[in-house]
Amino acid sequence: MGWKVSFISEHNIVETAFFGTMKKSELDDAIKATLDECVSRKVLKILADCSGLQGGHSLFDLYEKINVLNEMGLDKNIREALIMPEEQLQQDKIEFWELALGNKGYTVRAFYSREEAIDWLKDQ
Repeated sequence: MGWKVSFISEHNIVETAFFGTMKKSELDDAIKATLDECVSRKVLKILADCSGLQGGHSLFDLYEKINVLNEMGLDKNIREALIMPEEQLQQDKIEFWELALGNKGYTVRAFYSREEAIDWLKDQ
């Protein structure tokens, strides 16, 4: 249903908040907007707040997006912290994203609290 990209200037982090039920096309748009913001600000730290995410896309959609990102040469220096949603099915998808991107050589970590996620990014 929605997403919003913003910039946390005090920590030099691009944040994308995901909420509601997201179709694959919305997920694609959100990821593109996030990466565009990273490029324009010359930032390699991403906070993906998935705490309000309720689904709508499949594991296959995520797998396909990971392959596209890898094939387009996404910078392996990018660090992404994920804030877990409440719903178990959505947590499973976030864990899949974390594992699959990690297997491609990216540094991604999931957290249950915003503070822990930001602290981890600040230390990267």
